[in-house]
Amino acid sequence: MLFVLAATVLQGTVAALLGESGSLGENLWYTLVAFLLAAGLANLRLATTPGTRSVPLREAVPINLLTALVFLSFYVSLAFVPGSVTTGIETALGPLAAWVLTRRKGNLWLALAVLGAGVAFCLVRSASGTTLVDLAVGGALAAVAGVGAAGIATESVRLSGLGHSPSAILASRYHLTYLLAAVGVAWHWAGNGAPTLDWPHLIVLSLVGVVAPLWLLQIGLTRTSPVAAMAIMSTLPVISYVTEVIQGSVQVTWSLLLAAAVVVLAFFANRSASRPTAH
Repeated sequence: MLFVLAATVLQGTVAALLGESGSLGENLWYTLVAFLLAAGLANLRLATTPGTRSVPLREAVPINLLTALVFLSFYVSLAFVPGSVTTGIETALGPLAAWVLTRRKGNLWLALAVLGAGVAFCLVRSASGTTLVDLAVGGALAAVAGVGAAGIATESVRLSGLGHSPSAILASRYHLTYLLAAVGVAWHWAGNGAPTLDWPHLIVLSLVGVVAPLWLLQIGLTRTSPVAAMAIMSTLPVISYVTEVIQGSVQVTWSLLLAAAVVVLAFFANRSASRPTAH
């Protein structure tokens, strides 16, 4: 559980930074660089770890598709709406999607409560300057990311059950993401020219916002139930929101209370999901 929490803090902070300053082109470049680094480091670790077998291609296809769907949708959405709105929509849908996939008895009302609090938070937060078109595009992309994230949690547990280590799963899951990000970069470059990039800043953000949290998250997902993992990750909008407050880009309003409600509901959802179910 602590691995998932640590990953959530890192991702939420970087999402807020990208949502405030990143353009579509910059976010596509970020996705390309971040997942190339993640794939390279994960495969290097796999190659230097004795006795660790790689995930066969056929078994790796589903998690590659889900990873690309989630992270491309997520980072592109940050070009349209603030990071706290993107993370709010994504993680509000997570527990409900996980419940649909796992059907754990007793968690539905908590999943719906997290969803309701998350949607309310996003509506209040987005009222301060986001256009309806940007909210619709960014919100739809974030919703896709939220549903796909529950699928990643379930697929990680499945691969772990087949005997694959977190290192092997990490090494196999990023390839489609950076390939599609490269296509997006080429498309955007052709129409808009190359953006001016701060490469040291980009690499640091990639390591802190993708490589480290996804390594922590992969370990956490193999040790935590999908509903519990998504409940913990429901605190993402709070972390992004606090980062935006610290930056001075948003004032503390009613959305802070709604963000706190998401944290409380996520905590109880996590406790409920962690209890053994009666047979």
